[in-house]
Amino acid sequence: MLRAVEYIGNSPLSSANPKEREANAAWKKNSRYKSKTAFWKNNHYVRINITESNQCIVYSMKRSEKHQGTYDEIIKEVVLPMDTDTEEIGKSVIDVFAASESYYGSKKAYKVKDKRTISLLDEKKIVINSRWDDKWVDFQDGGSAEIYQLYKYVADDGDVLACIYWGIAPELDCDMSRDNVMTSWKRLYGKVDVYEYKLVTGSIFSTCAEMENEDVHKISYYVQMMDDLLLECGLEILKENVSGKQVSQFIKFFNDVIVSSKISD
Repeated sequence: MLRAVEYIGNSPLSSANPKEREANAAWKKNSRYKSKTAFWKNNHYVRINITESNQCIVYSMKRSEKHQGTYDEIIKEVVLPMDTDTEEIGKSVIDVFAASESYYGSKKAYKVKDKRTISLLDEKKIVINSRWDDKWVDFQDGGSAEIYQLYKYVADDGDVLACIYWGIAPELDCDMSRDNVMTSWKRLYGKVDVYEYKLVTGSIFSTCAEMENEDVHKISYYVQMMDDLLLECGLEILKENVSGKQVSQFIKFFNDVIVSSKISD
């Protein structure tokens, strides 16, 4: 390891451009994963920093629950002087790896932070108390002004199988009628093979619409928050890589999310 550090320190800066560096990324060359996100979700992260004061800092980090592909907290850190013998540095690397394995091994199949809060345009908040499988990745607003919050279900191979989102449904223009929802969905998704619309009780939402075609299975719940403001909570299942059993599991979980959602000031 010390020879590797010395080699890096004496090497010139890479002349590769960003596309070339991405093409030669270690996760592509030396792993079975199809995407950087899948590699991030299924591997531990240990880093070694060499400081200007000749310290060797070895540490492992937690995967961020807010930003995919990033790390935000140290699990364990060991600080050593640079003249530490190689065996001791090697033991420290193994030690922080073991700490990361212990941390993730002791976690349940669901994220610890099950309570989630989403801020709305009318300054109210939605509080959701559901147990989220750790394959649901936080994409924040998905880069869209119409979305409050977006979660995507990312499989081990990196494929996105489904998403759950909260938004303002601008395509409806505050018209939650059966025909208007159907018309807007035909514009968005093309052919609609199955369509169902109903009034609902027992949650913060007032209506529910469901559609299916060969590509997507979509369910949306709506409620009028203000005269000019709708709230939609939607589930989209991308059917290409999803089994019938998985569809049922996604719908069951989505129903739990709907029932557990509460509005607070």
